[in-house]
Amino acid sequence: MRAWLQPSPIGSLAVAVDGEAVVRIDLSGDLGRLLAAAPDPHAVEILERAPTRGVAKELDGYFAGRLRTFTVPVDLSSVGGFHREALQAVYDEVGYGDVASYGEVAAMAGRPLAARAVGQAMNRNPVPVIVGCHRVLAADGSLHGFGTGGLETKRRLLEIEGVVPTRLNLPAAG
Repeated sequence: MRAWLQPSPIGSLAVAVDGEAVVRIDLSGDLGRLLAAAPDPHAVEILERAPTRGVAKELDGYFAGRLRTFTVPVDLSSVGGFHREALQAVYDEVGYGDVASYGEVAAMAGRPLAARAVGQAMNRNPVPVIVGCHRVLAADGSLHGFGTGGLETKRRLLEIEGVVPTRLNLPAAG
């Protein structure tokens, strides 16, 4: 496995690949957290800079507005059961510039009453940006949860894709 920090307009991303397959993207840019999630952290080669091909090139293209569909292989083997099915449904059916509600994704994954489980799956997405969990919104179009990236990152990813969410679900100040 290889890992590196990838610069992006939303901050550094910690990226890990096994062969050519993307296995993890940490939106906080924390290589330590990324390594902690690896099956064998000692077998991870840390690269000084992002490669010029594969997922690094595709991420650069996405953030520059030149790439709308990722073609690099994605490895979701670290996720099981319905969570994997929900992530796969988002990957397969909710493309660049599109959005879906948690309930719609639940229906896509064959369990229409499992909207909360979809929320949990999106929160545990090991490869955000590529598996577009940022495209999953509440039924009223508002933004809820986004793991380590936070709602502001979710909003920025949607704006890159030309989607302007109706409102953020931010905690009240106080």
